[in-house]
Amino acid sequence: MSATRGLESLEERLRTLLGLNKYEARLYLAILKGARGSKQAAEASGVPLPRVYDVVKSLESKGLVKPSNNWYVALDVRESLFAFASRVVSQAVERAEGIMRLAEELARHAEHYERVEEAIEVIRGLREVLARSFAMASRARTVYLLAWKALERLNVIKPFLASCRPLIKGVDVRLIIPAYFELTDSDVKLLRDLGIKWIKTAGSVMLDSMIIDDHTVIIGVPDPNIEGEAMAIVVNNKAFASAVRRLADKIWFEGEARGLEPSA
Repeated sequence: MSATRGLESLEERLRTLLGLNKYEARLYLAILKGARGSKQAAEASGVPLPRVYDVVKSLESKGLVKPSNNWYVALDVRESLFAFASRVVSQAVERAEGIMRLAEELARHAEHYERVEEAIEVIRGLREVLARSFAMASRARTVYLLAWKALERLNVIKPFLASCRPLIKGVDVRLIIPAYFELTDSDVKLLRDLGIKWIKTAGSVMLDSMIIDDHTVIIGVPDPNIEGEAMAIVVNNKAFASAVRRLADKIWFEGEARGLEPSA
């Protein structure tokens, strides 16, 4: 019974997260379990035999299986799903860029709309926090990122960061981290690919993660209710942002004065 529930859960998540239909999800699971040939795959998955080849070709087009010995085998699960996730993020970034361009065009054409001068907002979920951060960064000339514990999750958000590269093109992004935090070679490569400069400070970073531009401060903290998730407080207040920005400037330029040249 528990095995059946487990398969049902996997099928549901394949349909929800990957957008597979019922037959695609069931046939993919059957192939992952080693079903060989169309007849065996049909019996294991419940997909009608006349539909099997159409369904498996659809799975192939999605990068989940490949032909092998007159049938199909599943590609490496981690690699194929990571690639799938990267495509989803890339499409989302393209859509986000289009929406942002539309917002600018509408703002130029609008004659009457309420401008938000001050606001405090709480957002939840790592994707939502990252999306808001990159949207903010794309509008600024210089952005500071202060982080320490958040960097431990850098590996988790690498696909998102790489896909969001176009959003911060031309923006001076400055990362401030504690002196004790060691960046791996892959971390360094990612930051350089993104054009992010960084500097280490002998003092403590103010908070776990903070993103600052001229008008907004995003303060990120772990979500106390969901393990491994994030939440953030977005403060849209120019006076507050300017005060925090001056402190970040001080940390950055003092680091330069001590000979800690920003890396890029």
